[in-house]
Amino acid sequence: MGNQGLMVQRRTPEKRIIYLDVVKCLALLCVVTIHLVAYGVTRHPVGSPIWIRANYINGPVHVAVPLFVMVSGALLLKPERQGDWKSFLKRIVRIIVAFVFWSLIYAAAACITQDVGPMSFVWRLVTGEYHLWFLFMVATLYALAPLLCSIANSDYAWYAIGLCFLSTLLHTASSFLVDVPVLSKIALVFGSWVTDMRFDAGMLGYFLLGRRIFNMQGPLSHPLNVVWGGVLLVGAGITIFGTWLISINQGSTNEYFYQAGSPGIILMAASIFMLSKSLLSNPRLRKACPRWIAKVADASMGIYAVHAGLIMMIADKVADSLSLMLLAIVPIAFISIIVALLMKRIPRLGDIIA
Repeated sequence: MGNQGLMVQRRTPEKRIIYLDVVKCLALLCVVTIHLVAYGVTRHPVGSPIWIRANYINGPVHVAVPLFVMVSGALLLKPERQGDWKSFLKRIVRIIVAFVFWSLIYAAAACITQDVGPMSFVWRLVTGEYHLWFLFMVATLYALAPLLCSIANSDYAWYAIGLCFLSTLLHTASSFLVDVPVLSKIALVFGSWVTDMRFDAGMLGYFLLGRRIFNMQGPLSHPLNVVWGGVLLVGAGITIFGTWLISINQGSTNEYFYQAGSPGIILMAASIFMLSKSLLSNPRLRKACPRWIAKVADASMGIYAVHAGLIMMIADKVADSLSLMLLAIVPIAFISIIVALLMKRIPRLGDIIA
């Protein structure tokens, strides 16, 4: 995931857009945190002390994938790329190559560490490891990108963004209401209507939103920064409290409010993007950003691919202790960065797989 989208490297360091690098690095840290702290909410009883504390952390960091998608939209949905299907087709080919490479790596590792037969190996190779779903989603966005460039930079972009988020919010709401005993029958009817009319547009909304915020001119005023900070806290609160409420009611972990299309995640993603753009418009803050931020951002594809394997190695050792999960975040992120930066040195293949 280079700096011009999720898998394209930016070749002109002097023209880098610092706040997008920072957002991408933040998203990477969130991804590592999700996959570590998730053990606290999936392997422990709902309402237990470790579950409650893990939910406080695990809920807000689910903003990671929307942030990645917004960075891609910001950099790829340029007006001049409208109809440029050939360049986006090349990006899709690169994604396919990356998927095959990493799928092969994880399938081979499973053969070494587990009792995996030939058919199981082939299945793992075709479907990929759990976190590689991300590449399929990115390929879909790239396929639509030549058509979206004109929308993202037009006067009706906000209408399209609102329509995308409304669709996914209605679907999420109908799923949530089914688990509320008093409203379950209403939700079944409502849900059938939404399922019939909806299109899976959540990520499309983030893709367009990233470009729309990118197009905004100048930093926000101090009062508006405070407002967006408040929006960020409200989004985090909705995610944490919503997950706690429906999980306690249901008796098992319910992750509806962790989904990219939930209201809390939408509010957090938009506010983080707005605040990053505004605050890092300050020349002094931009200069304060260390140079390694750009290198990490350019290696984000490799970091994303590697970290899951490292977490699998230590899962059983940290799953019963939230403290160990949190302590593992920085070492896992650091090792993933080192491995990804080394892999980027591989001639011709490095920029594709890392």
